Amino acid sequence: MQAPHLTYELRPGGRHNFSALLDALHDPTPQPSGPLPALAIARIAIGDGRIDLADTEAGAAARLTLAPIAFELTELTTEVSDTAPYKLTARSAEGERIEWRGEVSLNPAASSGHLALQGWKVSTLVRLLGDRLALQRSAGTIDVALDYRAAYAGGTNTLALSNLTATVA
Repeated sequence: MQAPHLTYELRPGGRHNFSALLDALHDPTPQPSGPLPALAIARIAIGDGRIDLADTEAGAAARLTLAPIAFELTELTTEVSDTAPYKLTARSAEGERIEWRGEVSLNPAASSGHLALQGWKVSTLVRLLGDRLALQRSAGTIDVALDYRAAYAGGTNTLALSNLTATVA
């Protein structure tokens, strides 16, 4: 897919511009348990994407555009314990970067990988978080990197973070 554009707006009460759609898709009827249907996807790729983020509760200035966004996922299947590599990169207009890569599996539902936020301006975070974060200064940059493992099995979510590094300059 080339040049998709997504707008995500967080609204009061924790709702967002996709809430009504997700509510309509929610089926409270219990689904029968059993194996996942067979699925195999060779490759999903997004190039030159754009996401506009807004948080109306944090204030009118709480906006961020990430572009270009590139995403690639290969060899995704529902085979037991089969993993598929993925990579996502994004950049803000200020040059702040997100790099996220790792592996994902559907059976069981799990993901592990590395996430890095590079060159994020403190002023961007102050603008995005509004009154939620009371910082004494809004100058400088922040780099954060971490490894993670996340899974969902038997109705339980797990998340483990490791190798966390942060630099404030």
